[in-house]
Amino acid sequence: MPLAESISRTWERIPAFNHQPLRQITARLAHDCSLGFTRLPCVMGGDGEKLRFNLDYQDSRVKTRVEELCGLSRLLPSRDETTTACFELITAALTIPLRDGDFLWQKMNDNDLDALVFSVLEGCDPNRQLNLLREGCHTNQLALDGLPSRDLLISWPLERIIEYQVFAGTVWWPKRGGAWDRSFDRKRVFGIDHRGSFVKEIRRSRCNLVFFSDDNGELAWDLLLSRVLLEIFPSLRITFVTNTIPVGNNANAVTLQYCLNHPQLEELRRQNRFRLFLEENARSSLEPFLFSKKLSTRMARSDLAFLKGVGLFETAQRLPLPAFYGFVIHSKDSELITGLPKCSGVFVRIPENSVAYSFRKKTLLNFLADSRFES
Repeated sequence: MPLAESISRTWERIPAFNHQPLRQITARLAHDCSLGFTRLPCVMGGDGEKLRFNLDYQDSRVKTRVEELCGLSRLLPSRDETTTACFELITAALTIPLRDGDFLWQKMNDNDLDALVFSVLEGCDPNRQLNLLREGCHTNQLALDGLPSRDLLISWPLERIIEYQVFAGTVWWPKRGGAWDRSFDRKRVFGIDHRGSFVKEIRRSRCNLVFFSDDNGELAWDLLLSRVLLEIFPSLRITFVTNTIPVGNNANAVTLQYCLNHPQLEELRRQNRFRLFLEENARSSLEPFLFSKKLSTRMARSDLAFLKGVGLFETAQRLPLPAFYGFVIHSKDSELITGLPKCSGVFVRIPENSVAYSFRKKTLLNFLADSRFES
């Protein structure tokens, strides 16, 4: 069914449905997927198993959220009818024909699918953006409440702060927030550990670091690490990148500003070597070929990048400068592309213009072994 017809049918069932987010994102996806760039970790048309996994995951996401919405809003029909309408819209969007004869779904990656599903859920929920901001600020407050004191931080080596900052991505803040030692009471082991190299590289004179944040909650630790780095290295400059808009649990301009009101972080507002960079992105993660011109220019003028979260490791490869990635293995995909077991921490340096894995063909461990052999 064509997308326009599917939207019309949805209006008959859900008169309050807002079609604008869906129309905007499908137009953007159709344009971006026609550009011919390599998509990471892979396109759904090239891997049947990945396609099935992604669709199953989004199926659960839609059903869970629709059930919540139907319990809150009188503007929606029954749960089953709303769910059916959402799936019809998603199917219609996925089968949009492209100029080369393929359908849209064949050229999309899971990052694109996230954006598509989010746009449909936003159409059903006029308060989605506001709710995401509220939930994000609440999550950050739980993490902020548990930050270690300045006196304690002084006694910690920088590598230890980085350890907590990386593993903050594994903390379920609603249950384990409130005190740093409670949040991090589980075993933390790095499968790849290049923290020493990171410290050496930012110690050099006038290092310009581009820092990409990940989710709310761990955002508090991303900012804490930034503050500590600036205190230790007087020649370091940090460009801190975050989204202008709320997307899932990702950090964004509003939740970041909320964190900067905390006594441990507010001095970053006055720090002239700390600059915020706002990049609008409707997807869950950034991809270099979709960077704005301003962000691409900033990257080209910088010395080093640090990217937080497995999503950025998956999608933001082949950067024009050396990059450190910090994340923890959680999903099967993460195990597949790294070669490491679940729960392993990763803090890895990847040279400029490199792609550190090939989906189902070459793992991160393979890449590092080949790099050592070549050097």
